[in-house]
Amino acid sequence: SREKAEEPVPDVIAKWGSIAQAEYAADGDSDGWDSEPEEKETAEEKYVREHPDVAVVDNLEDMWKVGRYQAEKKALERKEKERRLAELRQRLEKKYKNNV
Repeated sequence: SREKAEEPVPDVIAKWGSIAQAEYAADGDSDGWDSEPEEKETAEEKYVREHPDVAVVDNLEDMWKVGRYQAEKKALERKEKERRLAELRQRLEKKYKNNV
């Protein structure tokens, strides 16, 4: 029992990582297994990933779409807010009509 407690915990992740790498290189070509330094995430890519609600324009020809998108989003949010306010108003009117 004491000997078993002293045994190191097997590194299953490293084991499966080496198995996956061996399978990846089964055809003799392991190019692409490790990320190249230029493929590391940039600060801009990290920001885009962390803020999915921010509009990102890759092609400057599409820049006109951003303003249009923002206007549509604002109109949709306004319409949704008006709908919620109308529902709330109806509930309050119904509640106070019943209490009077």
